[in-house]
Amino acid sequence: MKQESLSSPGMGRRHQAAVPLLCLRLRLCLWLSIILILFFLASCGRDSSPVNPAKPKNTAAMSRTMMMFGTVSRITLYDHATQENFDAAIAVLQSVDALINRNLPDSELGQVNAQAGIAPVTVSRELVDLMDTALYYASLSNGAFDPTIGPLVDAWGIMTDRVHVPAKEEIEAVLPLVDWRLVELDKVRNTIYLPLTGMSLDFGAIGKGYAADKVRETLAGKGVESAIINLGGNVFVMGTKTDGSAWNIGLQDPFMERGDYFMTVRASDETVVISGPYERYFVQDGVIYHHLMDKKTGYPADTDITTAAVIGTSSAAADSLSTAIFVLGIRQGLELIDSLPGMEAILLDSSGNIYLSEGLSANPERLSLIKEGYVLRNFT
Repeated sequence: MKQESLSSPGMGRRHQAAVPLLCLRLRLCLWLSIILILFFLASCGRDSSPVNPAKPKNTAAMSRTMMMFGTVSRITLYDHATQENFDAAIAVLQSVDALINRNLPDSELGQVNAQAGIAPVTVSRELVDLMDTALYYASLSNGAFDPTIGPLVDAWGIMTDRVHVPAKEEIEAVLPLVDWRLVELDKVRNTIYLPLTGMSLDFGAIGKGYAADKVRETLAGKGVESAIINLGGNVFVMGTKTDGSAWNIGLQDPFMERGDYFMTVRASDETVVISGPYERYFVQDGVIYHHLMDKKTGYPADTDITTAAVIGTSSAAADSLSTAIFVLGIRQGLELIDSLPGMEAILLDSSGNIYLSEGLSANPERLSLIKEGYVLRNFT
């Protein structure tokens, strides 16, 4: 059995569950990230607006880069770029990691998983609220996003050096453990209980989004108005550029090399999160397997989507919804996103067809299609 493990710290999640290499048209060794901010040098000039002396602005952007949540994360401040503010942002990331890192036995999430089938665990109000949010989006998506996916993630060895295709019997054995409806959340006593031995929470499809929201909240509280929070592709742009114009966020062409975009979207004080199959995957016996699991089958989701980009004001929401939409497919994915006020989506299929949510279809000026071979379509 020939196996090659490939993963990248980007931000996507996608495509067919198991298809020959040539059919995917993916270039295997490209990906470090799924979306990159397109910085236009002219936008980084001095802000011409009056400066409030009580809130001095730094016109020179400053950045900090770190490894967090298993990927490269970068925070760029365009005003109030002080060491204190960077330290505060990084402290938030470390705090969230200590809260939800399932590989840390002492994390609150790790303790909940360790007590599965044994007893409820008293946790912080923060984890109760995040669990409540995760269960909400699991319910909303009818389980296409499911925070109890942990047993399936472990069976496949995702994010480990033992990633492989598990035996059919192993998959069938863990599927009954993946069911968000089984989670017992007591918001009065602040406890979480997983009633079946072997159940395991995994916040990989909501954690980075939640962290981005927390960093934004912290920086805003310190007076920061213009910044980019990029947690391995979960991007949150605060405010606007220093000249008052919207940020331009480039959407990576999933079939080309890193830095090759098929579209840009203009955003102000919003988050953009992408899911797709090219970020983390491995090859076994000449077949590509990505990391976005369909809990109904126990295998990587077989979908008509190659990129699901979700735009909104909550990165936790966009994170969980991008995963859900990828699993659901174009038709159900658009129906879901169009039912949610303030949320938009850009969906790409393997033929280069682009499908937009209702809000973006009504505001096409936010988008720039910059690549030939890609076509905007109405899904019928």
